[in-house]
Amino acid sequence: MRKTVFILMALLLVFPALVFGANVTIISGPTGGSRAIMITGLDADWTMTTEGLAAGLSSAEVAQGIYVEYIIMVPSAASDRFVFKNSASGYATDARFLDTGAVVDAEARIWVPPVVKRLWPFIDISDWTLDTAANAYVIIGIQ
Repeated sequence: MRKTVFILMALLLVFPALVFGANVTIISGPTGGSRAIMITGLDADWTMTTEGLAAGLSSAEVAQGIYVEYIIMVPSAASDRFVFKNSASGYATDARFLDTGAVVDAEARIWVPPVVKRLWPFIDISDWTLDTAANAYVIIGIQ
């Protein structure tokens, strides 16, 4: 996990353009092993069926869900709010599985489920509060 997160952080330093503009999704790590999904430029909804599939998730992962080990949320400023829904279909009305509430500082948040869960992470950007969307990003650790 540390190596994957380090590689993704290094990509942000080497290619700062990745954090500007529309959602950009990068998947690192070997298929069948621990991997990480990094989502930057959070200015639109993010679904596994669209952005995830285009970035390299398999059609089986999209259909069956992914096993989420952790989610790292890096806010752009104090008062940012991150909300994740569990939605195989990408419906904005599906149930939330994670809501940080407004963060009181600009420090990263890490969510680790009590057990590794099969989920269909969905970002309905209208639920989020981001001071500067281009400066916030999310890393989803999967197996």
